[in-house]
Amino acid sequence: MGGGYSLKSSSNKLSDHERRLLRSIGMVLSARYQLLTNEDLAAQSFQLFRGLPEDRFISAFLDPTPHSSAEAIAELPDRVADAIEVLRTSSMSTYENRRIATGVLLFGSTPEPCHEPPRTPTSALRYSHLLTSIRSFHRLCDGLRTIALVDRNGMLAELVDVHEWAEPYRDMPLAVSPAAAYADHCRATLCGGHICLILSPNGEIKIYSDGVPVFRFIDGTWRLVDARHRYGLWKNAIGNAELAERLFTVALNLTESRRGALFVVLDDRDSARVLVSQPDLLDNLNRDSRS
Repeated sequence: MGGGYSLKSSSNKLSDHERRLLRSIGMVLSARYQLLTNEDLAAQSFQLFRGLPEDRFISAFLDPTPHSSAEAIAELPDRVADAIEVLRTSSMSTYENRRIATGVLLFGSTPEPCHEPPRTPTSALRYSHLLTSIRSFHRLCDGLRTIALVDRNGMLAELVDVHEWAEPYRDMPLAVSPAAAYADHCRATLCGGHICLILSPNGEIKIYSDGVPVFRFIDGTWRLVDARHRYGLWKNAIGNAELAERLFTVALNLTESRRGALFVVLDDRDSARVLVSQPDLLDNLNRDSRS
């Protein structure tokens, strides 16, 4: 329509997730344009224009099928966007003067040996923002231990214990070291194409897919985590994989507890005596305990 856009990266090239996000944005905008030229489908697809446009970009990134065409938008449920709307609505509410924490696992479409598709009750409700009007809905799951399970049609099938769900993947390594509180949420998405969305007690929306954190919604803004790419850069910068993992995990755990810290990695351990006073050095404490 007469407009042009360019995207520049601060690094040498875009990461895989950054390119994937660009394709997702283009997919959503293309589908919207198709709706403008099809009156019948536009009348059936008004939900595409509800909520924040960014939510649809995130949805197309995680599950592109409902956004592949104007026809798909009219026929297929946008489970990811519905789940985001549920969590965002819940984040603006309180229950017994406490902030609400909740979560949902969207059952994937890839066959996997550990979990069969859920048997959805005939009276099941659609997992959408309408559920948040039910006062007892916020007591169903806490997001940390229990989460809602949504089937491929967007229906609330049952509640699951995330630790039990992740148990079959306990021995599988994670590509990126997660915060301790959400390690099982990462493992729950290792197989099957499942997607996990969490509203944390801090009011942050976290999204996990393929065993890694993918997106965060905090301070009114979506942020692409790009965990694999950035964690790889971190390990290369540290030069010690074990130390990099340890510091990374500690930093994430401090973030979840709303605490801050400063980590300084030194090439020369003797230079620590220039930066830290003698009484505060751990070597000094160990030496005193041995004496």
